[in-house]
Amino acid sequence: MALLRRTNPLGIGVILLVVALWQLLAVVGPFADFSSLPSPTEVVTGFRELVETDSLVQPVLHTIGVALTATAIGVVSGGVFGLLLGLWTGFRFFTGSSFDVLRTIPVVSIMPVLLLVLGAEMRTEVIVGAIASTWPMLVNTTDGVRAVHPRLGEVGRMFRFSRMKSVLRLTLPAIVPSLLVGVRLAAVTALIATIIAEMIIVPSGIGWSLITAQNSLQIGQEWALVVVCGWLGWIFNIGLTTVVNRLQPGQAR
Repeated sequence: MALLRRTNPLGIGVILLVVALWQLLAVVGPFADFSSLPSPTEVVTGFRELVETDSLVQPVLHTIGVALTATAIGVVSGGVFGLLLGLWTGFRFFTGSSFDVLRTIPVVSIMPVLLLVLGAEMRTEVIVGAIASTWPMLVNTTDGVRAVHPRLGEVGRMFRFSRMKSVLRLTLPAIVPSLLVGVRLAAVTALIATIIAEMIIVPSGIGWSLITAQNSLQIGQEWALVVVCGWLGWIFNIGLTTVVNRLQPGQAR
């Protein structure tokens, strides 16, 4: 019932209208002669072919597994360095600029380097996703710590908390919303980086299935995989948004 209450009929109607318009234009419209733009019915056929040949489940599970592993690594590393940058002025003074430079480097540009150094292995794919997911977690954690009200420090001093105890009992609870938003962004970023890494580095997962469908001119299957990528991103976003909303202070359980 809760899911039905959150359903947006107007949004669903817009999606159905777009699909119907796509079908019309692909069959009798200006895109009818475009061999690289199949109709929705051809995409459904491609999806069915992927399911019937067992070419969908394993790549999807591989991509999800790598993305979740990379997210876990990125959340831990980004959270730790974000806390250090936010809490200790000295650490931020000596390393802040370095982090700012590193996080502006597109992860795609370092994939060939990682391929040469580590080889076409699953660990390379995980490292790519972890690097990509570290930065949103780091930025959100750092900003959350620096936005904590100074009076929390006064409370810690009044109760004679040690620095560590003050961080654990006062700072961390105060930055929970920022941490949860960082986790959400890190997970989606890791998924995107994982799919790209599968296209360039590791011949597996949804990314490699897309390349295979493209090379074999299976346009319907290729677009079906594109839709699957969109579904995965949507599921990641909806799931993490639900978790964030439930874990944030003041939200209904």
